[in-house]
Amino acid sequence: MALILKKRNNFSTWYEKNKERLSEKRKKLYAEDPEYRKRALEASRSRKRGKRGLLIPPDAPISFAEAAARTGIGVSTLHEWRRKEYFPEPKHYQRTLWFSETQVLLLGNLKQFFATYGKRRWNTKQALLREVIASISANWN
Repeated sequence: MALILKKRNNFSTWYEKNKERLSEKRKKLYAEDPEYRKRALEASRSRKRGKRGLLIPPDAPISFAEAAARTGIGVSTLHEWRRKEYFPEPKHYQRTLWFSETQVLLLGNLKQFFATYGKRRWNTKQALLREVIASISANWN
């Protein structure tokens, strides 16, 4: 007979300690916040129907992958630009990143910059890149 041990990570240990507190917090939010209650009921209904999709936020309807497709770049390139802080942090909603229409257009400006200056030496384009990043940050909503 083989003994199967389940490895416990830090999160599961932390969750076991804080499960009651989190449950009480959710119950309090459900009782007091009508918007939270509405979202919880919608999520419950969709789970019962077998749909596990994300609820799309009304103010930022473009997902990270869709933004990459609209600008004509790869998702990995968009992740790299985010890591290098070429644009401000997009909105977070249900553990995913979302962009507005304006933000996707600004990402197109960044793509245009790299299409124009991508093959040149770094020191000749560094000042121009800073200008593009400042422009994006100023118009980011």
